[in-house]
Amino acid sequence: MARNIKRVGELLKDFDYITEEQFQKALEKQQNVNGNTKLGEVLIDMGFVTEDELIQVLEFQMGIPHADLGILSRPGSGSVYSGEYCPAASDRSPGKRWQHPQGGNG
Repeated sequence: MARNIKRVGELLKDFDYITEEQFQKALEKQQNVNGNTKLGEVLIDMGFVTEDELIQVLEFQMGIPHADLGILSRPGSGSVYSGEYCPAASDRSPGKRWQHPQGGNG
């Protein structure tokens, strides 16, 4: 039985990472730049999504569970990890936690 897989742009809209207008602008730029450039790359270059957001959507599309390992290095996270604080993890907005488009956390 064939699985109906949504395309990346549609999933990004479902996740509220991009608007329809941003999606259309990215498609237009993709065609003008090079038809072989992936839409996700164009969306990142245009600043419409982050690499992490794109990865979350791709993982969802492929059925790969997503884990935010950056939480292990955040001070005050309550984790058992006792390593140094990782500044790269601090630029993530706590309000941007991944949520399944149909509700819940996956």
